[in-house]
Amino acid sequence: MLVPGRLWPQSAEAVDPLLQRTIDLLHEQQRHAAEEVTRATILSLLALGFGLATLWWAGRQTRKLRRLVRGELPSAQPGAASSADLKVRRLTVCDGRGRPRIVVGADEGSGPQFAVLDEKGTPGLVLGTDGEAGTGLSVCDQEGRARAILRVGPDGVPFLKLADEHQVVRADLDLSDDGAARLRLHGPEGVSRVALGLSQGGAGRLTVCSSRGRALLHLGASGDDCPEILLGDTQGQTRLSLRLRPDGMALLEICDDRAHARTMVGVLEDGLAYVGLLDPQQRFRAGLGVRQDGSPRLDLYDLGGSTRATLRLGADGKPELELRDADDKVVFRAP
Repeated sequence: MLVPGRLWPQSAEAVDPLLQRTIDLLHEQQRHAAEEVTRATILSLLALGFGLATLWWAGRQTRKLRRLVRGELPSAQPGAASSADLKVRRLTVCDGRGRPRIVVGADEGSGPQFAVLDEKGTPGLVLGTDGEAGTGLSVCDQEGRARAILRVGPDGVPFLKLADEHQVVRADLDLSDDGAARLRLHGPEGVSRVALGLSQGGAGRLTVCSSRGRALLHLGASGDDCPEILLGDTQGQTRLSLRLRPDGMALLEICDDRAHARTMVGVLEDGLAYVGLLDPQQRFRAGLGVRQDGSPRLDLYDLGGSTRATLRLGADGKPELELRDADDKVVFRAP
């Protein structure tokens, strides 16, 4: 007799042969099903373990790569192998269509470079360093011509250059040898035509140049913060200057072709309006002035700068003439 809930009877004598065969078949199927479940479970666990190991290895390599980029991994000794080193002469990164878009390399004869290419393979941005030219960044146009160059030279001085389509520099910004910042604008031939800058002391300067690069006009301030205007000829020689001196005197100088002052016009601190005439050796030889009280006078000087003759109007408006010798003694006076 069969027991409810079980597939086999309580005694073997009660089992029919056909029923026994059916029970055996069911038992065999259960055994095969259990084996399949066990096999599938084992394969699943193996796949899960492999996936976890792969993720762990990828994460470890990513962390090592990040540390390598940041420079945190110790560099290997020359000639020693290291799992953190990847040594190549040239590395090219391509897009999905196989076109080179990034090139990193160190060609023989030049320093290391990093270049970003467009779809045609034309450089659009180049970053590199060279022992002679320094470290620089170049931004190129669609033809691969460098149009903007930012560089720090071997001497540590930074500069920025902007070029036209003919590779002629049209503007540059840099620091001079004395540390002064300056901006220069160039003509089509590359000659500087306008310069704007600061002196080492911080005084502003503006210079307009000729087609040959000679200074024609200069506006600025001297080191003691006094304004000045200079006019030059086509040879770059200063021919006229207007300055305000620290003592408050406004001074106009007219120069010869050797930039030597030959005429000076100014108002002195005591209110004397004065015109001085100089010889080629920069010595005063004549002076014409009007005092604060309105009385005019004309003085003539010798080579040593001593007054030898004076013509003036007295307080009553009468003219006076006075002559002196080399010892500054009056030898003649009229009236």
